[in-house]
Amino acid sequence: MGQRSDQKGRTGNVGCQSAGARGTGRGLRLFGHRLTGGLQSPAPDVAGRFGDSWMSRLLIGGALLLLAVMFPLQWLRTPTLAVRSNVATFAPHPGVAAGANAGRGSVTAGYDLSEDAAVSATVYAANGVAVKLLHPETRENAGAHFIAWDGTTDTGTVAADGAYRIEVTAKGPARATSGSVTVAVDTTPPAVKLVNLTDGQKLKNADLVVQGITEAGATVQFDGGAPVTADSSGGFTLHRQLVHGSNPFTLLVRDASGNEAQVSRTVDLLDQPPAVKIDSPADGAWTNQKLVTVAGTVDPGTSVRVNGQETTPAADGRFHVDVVLDEGVNRLVIDATDPVGNKTYIEHQATLDTHPPSVQIDSLADETTVHEAQVHLYGRTDPGVKLSVQGRQVLVDGQGHFDTPVDLVVGNNTIQVEAQDQAGNLTLLARKVRYDLGSSELPSLPITGAVTALAIIVLAWVLFGGWFSSVSLKLATDRPALVAPRYGMTAHERMLITYTLSKRARTTLQVVDGAGSVVTTLLRSAPRGAGDHQLLWDGSTAAGDPAPAGKYLIQAQARTLTSAVSTSAAVTITGGRIGTGVGVYSGYAPPPPGAPAPPVRTTYSPTTQGTRTTGEAQAPPERNILRGDRS
Repeated sequence: MGQRSDQKGRTGNVGCQSAGARGTGRGLRLFGHRLTGGLQSPAPDVAGRFGDSWMSRLLIGGALLLLAVMFPLQWLRTPTLAVRSNVATFAPHPGVAAGANAGRGSVTAGYDLSEDAAVSATVYAANGVAVKLLHPETRENAGAHFIAWDGTTDTGTVAADGAYRIEVTAKGPARATSGSVTVAVDTTPPAVKLVNLTDGQKLKNADLVVQGITEAGATVQFDGGAPVTADSSGGFTLHRQLVHGSNPFTLLVRDASGNEAQVSRTVDLLDQPPAVKIDSPADGAWTNQKLVTVAGTVDPGTSVRVNGQETTPAADGRFHVDVVLDEGVNRLVIDATDPVGNKTYIEHQATLDTHPPSVQIDSLADETTVHEAQVHLYGRTDPGVKLSVQGRQVLVDGQGHFDTPVDLVVGNNTIQVEAQDQAGNLTLLARKVRYDLGSSELPSLPITGAVTALAIIVLAWVLFGGWFSSVSLKLATDRPALVAPRYGMTAHERMLITYTLSKRARTTLQVVDGAGSVVTTLLRSAPRGAGDHQLLWDGSTAAGDPAPAGKYLIQAQARTLTSAVSTSAAVTITGGRIGTGVGVYSGYAPPPPGAPAPPVRTTYSPTTQGTRTTGEAQAPPERNILRGDRS
C-alpha cells in the first residue's frame, strides 16, 4: 500500500509534469536540465545537489560572458596622446642639441603616452608634404617623451620660412592615434630703426636716450647692457651714460625666433667748451704791419668769429682771419662755438707800431778825429730796442741807455749803429771817425852842427839801445773774484785790471775760460806807452751777456818790432748761473742831453784808483779808461 502510495505520488508528479507540459508546450529547463516537477520544490534529497549545480553553472556562464565582452574591448582600445612644443617659432641652427638653445636654433616637441605603444614622428609642410622623419616607429613605454627638430629636411637643407606641423603617431594592438603641434620657421632678422639718433651726432647731455621701432616682443640691448623687450607695437627706449669725446656703441636686437640684428652708432659728447689754440699773433705781439692774420686751430666742427668776423675752419680745425689794426694797442677777440652751443672766448692784444726807434749817440760826433785805437760809444734809444754796433749786439737797459767800446783802425772808420724795435721797425745810424796816430809839429829849429850831433846821438841810442831792448809786461787785478754782472754796477764793483809796460808796445788783453775759448777782448793791439795802465771789466762777454760763474784767465800780450811778451792772471766769477745766461746791461747811465761832457781822459795808478792826480773831481773810471789811456 505504501508502495502504491509512493508510486501514486510519482505518478502524480508525472501528471503534473505532463500537465505542465501541456500547459506550456514544453518543460522548464535550467542550464539544459528540464524541470519535470513544474514549480514544485524538489525533494529534500535532490535540492542540495540541484543548488550546487545551478550556482556553478551560473558563475561559469558569467565568466564566459565577461570574457566574450572584454576581450574585444581590450583588443580594440586606442592609446591617448598629447603633443606640445616649447616654442611657437624658431630660427634653424643645424647641429644644436635639443634643449641646448631652446627657442633659437631648434624646437622641442613633447608628448605623453597613456600606455606602451609604437611611436613615430614626422614633420609636414603647410601643403601636407612630409619634409622630415624625426622619429621612426619605435616601441616606447607609457609616460612623457621629447623629440627635437633642428629645422633641416630629409635632404639636409634648412627648411624654408613658414608653418610646419610636427605629427606624432602612437599605435596600439589594433588601432593607432595621432597628435600634432604647429611651429613656424623664421630665419629673417628683425628690422630695427632708431628714430632719434644718427651716426656721428653731437650731444651736449651725457644721458643718452635711444628710441626706436622693431618687431613686437623682440629684445633690445646695448652691447653688454641689460635687455629691454619691445612693446606690442615694437617700440623701445634705452638709456646709456656717455663720456666726453667719441662714444661708439652697438645695439643688439633679437626676435622670438632667435634671429639677431645689430645697429652701430658713434656719438660725440661735447660737454666742455671747445679747445682753441691761437698760433699767431702771440698775445702782446708788436708789428709794423697794418694787416695781421689771426691763425689757429679749434675742434673740428667748431665755428669761429674773430672781432665779429665769422670764418669756417677746415676739416682739421685750422682757421685764419685777416684783421686790420689801428696804431697802438688792438684787442683781438676770438669767439669759438661748437655744434651743441658750448662757447670759448679768447682775447689777445697786438700793438701796431709803424714809427722807427730813435737813436742818440752822446759820446761821438760825426767826422770826429781821435788818437786812440778804441773809443767809447754810448747813448740812448727806445727801451726794448735791439741794438747792434758794428754787427755786434749791445745791451740796452730799461731806460734805453747803451754803452760799448769800439775798436778802430788807422785812418777813416765808419761806425754802423742799427736799432730795431719790437715791431720790426729799423733805424740805421752811422758815425764817421778818423783814427790818427798823432801829428804834433816839431818846432822849426836851425840846422846847426850841435843840433845835428844831438840828433845823431839820439838816433844811435834808439837804434842800439831802446829799439833793440826787450819789452817787459806786468799784470795784476784788484781782487781775485768778481761778483756776477748786474744792472747798476758801480765802477768800484767792477774788476780793476792794471798792466805795466817797460816801453811802448802794442798791447792786447783778453779773457779766456777754462776751455781756452776767448770770452771777451778788452784791448786789441792798441799802442800803449811805458808805464802803468788800467782797465775795468764788469764780467760781461763779447756779446754783452754776463759770463757764467767759474774760473777765468786774463791774458795780456805786449809786442814790439823786435820782441813780444805775455802774462796772465787767474780770476773767478761768483754768484752767476752755471752755463750761458741772458744778462742785463750793467753800464752806467750817460749824461742827459745838455749836461757837461765827461772829464778828460786820466791815467790811474792802483793807489789812486778813481781819483785824479790833479785833485780835480772824480770821473767814472770805466769811461775815462775805456776811451783810451796814455803813458
